[in-house]
Amino acid sequence: FWPAGPIFRHGGAFFIRRTFKGNPLYSTVFREYLNLLFAKGYSVEFFTEGGRSRTGRLLPPKTGMLAMTLQAMMRGLDRPVTLVPVYLGYEHVMEVNTYHNELKGSRKEKESFLQVLGILRKLRNYGRGFVNFGEPLTLHQFLQQQVPEWREDIDPTGQCRPEWLPATVDILAKQLMT
Repeated sequence: FWPAGPIFRHGGAFFIRRTFKGNPLYSTVFREYLNLLFAKGYSVEFFTEGGRSRTGRLLPPKTGMLAMTLQAMMRGLDRPVTLVPVYLGYEHVMEVNTYHNELKGSRKEKESFLQVLGILRKLRNYGRGFVNFGEPLTLHQFLQQQVPEWREDIDPTGQCRPEWLPATVDILAKQLMT
């Protein structure tokens, strides 16, 4: 939404659909774009949970971006890819009142520019913010530990999906969330 969308886009952000189900073309194009970003050495930030936790608790991981990251490796990506888990938090959960109202039956309000202005005014009342960095995880080493023969499945076309991939992505997601 305006003005955040254009500002983020000019800073290099890209927005993706919440689900790719039923749209193989979108999935293919996005996977190619992500592969290009990794091949060119760009940093990519994504949220394993898929968005903010409004309760302050961790959400179950969404594994699509992690799977696409591993698939980029499976195309023979030469440069190392390292995942760095980052925790962003603050002392008080900002959405606690709206979340409570939603649990009582109210509808979730759609985000708007005026809502952002109201939040900015309230920020001073939410205590300190925290940023914690987890142990960096290099995908080459992770794959070597989980699937020692992973290099045999390298396919530069990106058409091959090894049968070990889904289980390995789940292990990776759990390890990153921990």
